[in-house]
Amino acid sequence: MASSLLLLLALSPAYLQRLPLTTALIYLGVGVALGPLGFGLLAVDMRQSAPWLEHLTEIAVIVSLSMIGIGLFLIVSIVERLLLPWYYESREVESEGLELEPEEIR
Repeated sequence: MASSLLLLLALSPAYLQRLPLTTALIYLGVGVALGPLGFGLLAVDMRQSAPWLEHLTEIAVIVSLSMIGIGLFLIVSIVERLLLPWYYESREVESEGLELEPEEIR
């Protein structure tokens, strides 16, 4: 079921972009509809499933933080290039100056 929902969301990005919903909200809605509050197709005993749910949430947090870190790194590098062009120009000049032939050093 989860893989079919993932496939559906992956194949319909143009339609989903027009909706005022995020994919996380769609997943949450499907989970509520399938769970005990909805149709009751998913019944999870929290006391019995606590160990693997704990590991699952730890993995989700690690993946989320990694994705946020990658996104922040890209944003910071773009902002640096826009706000500090003199820094990158001076580095290019320095690297060009280091490429001297041995005859020019004397």
